[in-house]
Amino acid sequence: MSKTKNRGFDSIAVLIVALAAVVVAVWQANLTRQHNRLTVKPFLDVDISVQEAAFLKIKNKGEGAALVTSFELKWDNKKFNDWVELFQAADGLNTVGLSRTFKEGDVIGAHEELVLCQLPTGASKRIGIIIVINYESIYGEPYTFRKKFSWGG
Repeated sequence: MSKTKNRGFDSIAVLIVALAAVVVAVWQANLTRQHNRLTVKPFLDVDISVQEAAFLKIKNKGEGAALVTSFELKWDNKKFNDWVELFQAADGLNTVGLSRTFKEGDVIGAHEELVLCQLPTGASKRIGIIIVINYESIYGEPYTFRKKFSWGG
């Protein structure tokens, strides 16, 4: 009779160990998935550099590519699709040099730095501009980059 009881306890112990192993394996897989997502997370930032001219640059300081889903510029509660249109409306300037906008599907690679706009030097008044870029990681996780800066005057 005692052998039968021991077999019952042994079976229960084996079942508990097996269930614990499954729980640990699922938990470890979840942690690995979270780690993998963080290692390829994009992180956008802007910077103004002044050399011969003033340039507004966007940088992806993250480890993964940023897949752009939308891009817009805002000034005075109005939306613009490009820099020339924005500076023309804001201050009558047509002197925007090099400029870049993004469309859905564009990619900003990891550690990539791109010139968004050569800022015009003749702005007679201070213009408050908001840049909004919606983007995703390669896992489809949505992010929004929103930056307000002032230029001119």
